Amino acid sequence: MVQHAVVDVMVEMEKIELKIKGMHCVSCENRIKDAILNLNGVKDAKVDYTSEKATIEFDNEKTDIKNIVKTIKNVGYQPEEMKESKGFFKKLFG
Repeated sequence: MVQHAVVDVMVEMEKIELKIKGMHCVSCENRIKDAILNLNGVKDAKVDYTSEKATIEFDNEKTDIKNIVKTIKNVGYQPEEMKESKGFFKKLFG
């Protein structure tokens, strides 16, 4: 008789909100969202050009905020820190 063990692994998910400059339309939203969702470890991304915000949920063991910010910049947009996280980008990027 073969017994199977079920292992429940807790994944540490993190959620961040970024302000993104340079979006003008739904195509901009989709371009950013598609790029972020292609990153390994990103579970969900909501991008809204009218509010210039993106909310991203990701596994912090597979990707990090630096990688997400770099991806957004690589598709031609400028992520900025939210007021609530004043100084956070400075700590990350100097």
